[in-house]
Amino acid sequence: MIRLEFDHAAVSLEVIDDGIGFTVPGSLEDLAQHSRLGLLGMCERAELSGGHLRIASEPSGGTRISMHLPDTDLASPDLGNVRTRLGEGRDVGLGPPRVP
Repeated sequence: MIRLEFDHAAVSLEVIDDGIGFTVPGSLEDLAQHSRLGLLGMCERAELSGGHLRIASEPSGGTRISMHLPDTDLASPDLGNVRTRLGEGRDVGLGPPRVP
């Protein structure tokens, strides 16, 4: 399942699958050491955009990846605006996603 939401101040993306899952590493460095470079890249992009990424997974339990990108300039949904913001930065975290 893929969910993309826009509001006046943020863009949220959530991707959920029912695949084989995996044990989520404890840090960004652990992602690189375990050759999870795609996940590392996603974390870095979330950080560069001023947002955060949450990864929740467990073996045999599927995976949920949630990204939240705050943007006070989102008066209306505009994917072009989101794309141009990749490159501005703040925090990133690993762990369970926040459920609204």
